[in-house]
This record gives sequence, C-alpha cells and structure tokens, in this order.
Amino acid sequence: MMRKFFLINVVALFCLLPACAAPGETGRAGSAGIAAGQGVQVQQISNFDFVFNTVAFVLMGVWGYYFLVFRPMTNKENAQKKFLASLKKGDEVITSGGLLGRIVSVADEFAHLEIAPNVRVKVQLQSLKPRNVQVSNVDTNGAKVSKVSQNSSNK
Repeated sequence: MMRKFFLINVVALFCLLPACAAPGETGRAGSAGIAAGQGVQVQQISNFDFVFNTVAFVLMGVWGYYFLVFRPMTNKENAQKKFLASLKKGDEVITSGGLLGRIVSVADEFAHLEIAPNVRVKVQLQSLKPRNVQVSNVDTNGAKVSKVSQNSSNK
C-alpha cells in the first residue's frame, strides 16, 4: 500500500516539475565545483507558481491518503458493523484470538460461543470475524484429508 502511495507522489512530482522549469537567466558560476566560463541556468519561479505547485502537491497527497488509506479503512469498518448487526444464534465465527465457534447467544456487547460440546466462552462482539472457509480434515474412517470448501455467505 505504501508503494502505491509513493508511486502516486513520484508521478505528481514529475507532473509539477515542468511548471517549475521556466526559462530563466544564464549566469556565471561562482562555485569551485563548476569550471569558469560555463554557463549555469538559473531558474526563477514566481510566487504564484511556487504557491500553486505547493498547494497542488499537498492536495495530491491528501487525495492519495484518502483513496489509499482512509476510504478502505472506513469500508472495512462499515462491513464489520454490518456483520455484527447481522449476528444470530447458530452462526459460525472466528475470534481475533483464533477460537472457532458457534454463537449460542448474543447480548449488547458480548456473545457466548460454543467452541466444543458443552464448552462455552464469553467474548466481545468486536473480536468476532465471519468464518468464510470450512475445513474438514478428518473423513469417516479417521484418515486426514485436505478438503477446503468456500462458503458463499458470511456465516
């Protein structure tokens, strides 16, 4: 994600550079690093160009932050709120700690999960995520198999 943000800023910088490269005066170099007699092009930028380029660069940074960081974060939060509002008894969920269970009851801030037969735990609703993948790794004979099936709904 940072790579995309960096690339957008680099592209923005190269788009703004031609506006700064207005032809200016040619003068003599006074530094020892440049041989005497060589002309150095001095770029003169008006105050308007400087302010415009600065504001445009800042606005592109804000735009990049909004679309690359803020908007996906709010979409994820809205999806989590929608998921928590739709929880009901019998849904299979995963906690942020990795516990897998079935919801037995839902209260305002907490839910009771059954993680094994007759084993129930009380967890916060905010720590729950939908279980999208069902894995069955033992067949009827007790041999391990690797069978993964995708659920189409968020249960």
